[in-house]
Amino acid sequence: MTKLPLASLFKIILDKKSALRFLFGTIFSLSFSVAVILSTVGLMNGYSKKLKSALSVSNGDLILKARSGFYSEESIKEKLQSDKSIKASTHLLKIEAFALANGMSKGVLVKGIQPQSFSQVTGLDLKQLKDGIIVGAEFSKQFKLKTGDRLVLAFNSKKAREMGSAVLKEFEIKGVVKHGIFEKDMRFMYLDRQELQQVLDLRGFTVNEGLLKLKPAENLELVQSRLKTTYGNDFIFNTYWSEHQVLLD
Repeated sequence: MTKLPLASLFKIILDKKSALRFLFGTIFSLSFSVAVILSTVGLMNGYSKKLKSALSVSNGDLILKARSGFYSEESIKEKLQSDKSIKASTHLLKIEAFALANGMSKGVLVKGIQPQSFSQVTGLDLKQLKDGIIVGAEFSKQFKLKTGDRLVLAFNSKKAREMGSAVLKEFEIKGVVKHGIFEKDMRFMYLDRQELQQVLDLRGFTVNEGLLKLKPAENLELVQSRLKTTYGNDFIFNTYWSEHQVLLD
């Protein structure tokens, strides 16, 4: 069986218009398919980076939770501060509540924070928090609230359950914050940690979540693995994007 030289094969194809159209159509289809694949990969990479960037706001790099739920800040604070991989840490009290304003209500997530350490970890400047509450931008928009207005929060604390009712507390809005994610801007609210502990009748060192900011040169996954090994019996360490991992996969 004789084999045609490559040059002869191209000459035969180019001599016939139908074969030429088929060749160009094939090349165009392949080029278009490759372009679509590359564009999709680029968009997904950009989406992942944008989502991770937005998720890191208010979360730091690693999220710490106790296996028992609440924990004493004093039990781990000094150990974390002595860790050379950790740049800053903050501990907060997080609880669900109902917000009531302008004849509307909404389930919200209230975070009792220490503004200075919280800012060092997350980058959110909430120093105007004293003697009031800071709400998300979307909540402020939908409930038609602005700085200086007032809202009521209904808490379901242990003391309230014993009395068969909720704890109602009115707060003045001291500011509005943007996280870059709709759900956070709609649900997250911030109070001074000490004030929230007093409302819930909890001790001053009682918290249920810690946020860690690592030094720039540190590998997040490696530090997470090491902390799990060191404190795994009592605490859980997750990356700031762990709750949205499904969207990133």
